[in-house]
Amino acid sequence: MKMKRITLLLWAGILAFGCIQAVTAEQDALAEPLIQLQKLAQARDILNLARDRDGQLGIDQLIEQDEYWAKSPNDRLVLLNDSMQQYFRTLLKTNGSPFIELVLLGSQGEILAAYPLPDDFWHGNTANFVNVMADENTYIDELIWDASSRHIQAQISVPIKDNNEEMFGVLIGKVDTHVQPE
Repeated sequence: MKMKRITLLLWAGILAFGCIQAVTAEQDALAEPLIQLQKLAQARDILNLARDRDGQLGIDQLIEQDEYWAKSPNDRLVLLNDSMQQYFRTLLKTNGSPFIELVLLGSQGEILAAYPLPDDFWHGNTANFVNVMADENTYIDELIWDASSRHIQAQISVPIKDNNEEMFGVLIGKVDTHVQPE
């Protein structure tokens, strides 16, 4: 009986240690992409685009553009900034980029640029947008297991702020952490 308790305690300790290692590995896997995304959010072109589009759309225009996005999947690019689209595409195709998706949202939750294109135009009700806008700080969404790539993925969201700490939007980067389960 005593041997069973010792064995059970030993296994419990091993499992707990394994969970701690997995969490640490995931945090380590997100540290560098977080730094890169924060630097990207401070880029002059990204800030200028978000600032120039700040508050430009009324509620009717947001609804109209969201409906257009849903009904016209082949024409979605007309709603986005072309040069930022190309920049995001080039950045993601660069060897060594930790990102598999980038989305730049304006202050109303609308997409200003994204690569690849997401299914929705308006993200004003998503945790990625709401949490960053409310806290004016970084938000890391749930880690998800992608069965096709056999990797853990996460979305990191950071605020777009000027030097006066005024917010103009949110930059979201989806990261493939390459952490393999044991």
